[in-house]
Amino acid sequence: MPGYYKGLGDKDYLPVLEATADSKYSLGNVEFSAVIEKIDIAHEHGNSCSQIFVSTENPYYKTIDGVLFSKDETKLVCYPAKKEATSYTVPDSVKVIGERAFSMCTRLDELILPQNSSLKEIQEWAFYACEITSLVIPASVEKIENDIFTNWGLGDFTPTVYIPFEKDQLPEGWEADWLDMICNIEFVYGYTGN
Repeated sequence: MPGYYKGLGDKDYLPVLEATADSKYSLGNVEFSAVIEKIDIAHEHGNSCSQIFVSTENPYYKTIDGVLFSKDETKLVCYPAKKEATSYTVPDSVKVIGERAFSMCTRLDELILPQNSSLKEIQEWAFYACEITSLVIPASVEKIENDIFTNWGLGDFTPTVYIPFEKDQLPEGWEADWLDMICNIEFVYGYTGN
C-alpha cells in the first residue's frame, strides 16, 4: 500500500511506497523496487527479516549481503534481525549507524565496528535488545544518541562495551542517558585495544 504518490506529471508517475513493517509480521526475505524512496523497517521489536534486497536501480538504497544501506554506503540503515550470521563487520565506508539498525538482532553474537576513523554517529536505539557479547566503540565516533543499549544484555550473559575515553572525558556529542542506566552491561573506559 502506497504511503504517498508522486505528483501527476512527474517522471514515472507511480506509487512510491514508504515501506514500514510491524514487528508482529515475519517478513523473511524482503525485496524493494527502484521506486521506493523511504524504507522504515527497523524498530524496537526487530524487523523480522532474514535478508533485505533492493533493486540496483533504486537511487536511495542498496543492499550488501542482505543488509540495507544508503546508496552511497555511508549509512547502515537496517541489519536483518533474523539473518543467520552470528558475526558481522560493518564496512569501512559507514559513517552512521541508523536508528534501530541492529534492533533485536538476537542471532548476532559479534559486531565489529570500523576502527579506521570513518564511523562518526550512532543513532538512538541502534543496539536495542541485542545479544552481541562485546562491542568496541571507535574513537572516531563524535555523536551517540540516547538509548543505544536499551534492553541489551537481558539474557544469561554480561555484554562488554569498550570505550576509548575515560568516563569523565566523553565527547560532547555523546548523550549520557545510557551511562546511568541500570543494565547488565560492563563498560570498560579508556580502552586502547590491549
